[in-house]
Amino acid sequence: RDGDTGILTKGDPAALAEQLRLRRAEGWQVAMKAIGAQSHELALDAIELAEGSVDVREARYRIEHALAQTAEQQGRMARMGVIGSIQPGVIGVVAHWPDIQALRAEQGIENIANWRRMLDAGVLMAGSPFNPDGGEDEYTTDSHMSPMGGLYRGSTQIGVGGRPPAAWMIDHALTIAEILPLLTTDAAYPTFQEDIRGSLEPRLLADLVILSAAPLSVPGAGLLEITTIP
Repeated sequence: RDGDTGILTKGDPAALAEQLRLRRAEGWQVAMKAIGAQSHELALDAIELAEGSVDVREARYRIEHALAQTAEQQGRMARMGVIGSIQPGVIGVVAHWPDIQALRAEQGIENIANWRRMLDAGVLMAGSPFNPDGGEDEYTTDSHMSPMGGLYRGSTQIGVGGRPPAAWMIDHALTIAEILPLLTTDAAYPTFQEDIRGSLEPRLLADLVILSAAPLSVPGAGLLEITTIP
């Protein structure tokens, strides 16, 4: 892992690869946190060394947060089959944090939370709501903690207190239709559960709720008014 600014990394590819081999031999699936391009490079190099291959889809390695990568690294993730485990609405919520501002200055706007470029590159992705700790009472509300909140933040990039997003945040964002699979069908794949859950099909577990409205028909803040019908 690295610090939230993306500057600090610990270890080298060979040492990390040895840890990956040991954990995989013990039967663990591996997920690594990476914020900046430096830590993504370290993680991808180590995975290749550990597996002896540039195609590691079978192992389903995950990079958590995956907040800042270059276009080349996103292409590499796609070719390797490394999963980007993201929070679609994160940047609109945290862009005012000093460490995120430092990350943007260091890594370049084009490389920050560029989920659009990640999706277009063909990276395997899974999504979750962003649930930060403390700082703002709003962080404990459904606008952050719920699936509808994840759709709302991810598609609008509206921040705390209604803070409007910068244009580049919208350019990097995904649509509601693109985020929905990341929370359902695509979310089952990283944990080897696509054969038992994630979609409504015969013989799959029925993770089912009935909503008061279809998310695709209620954009923007209307998503937060969608309720679960008992």
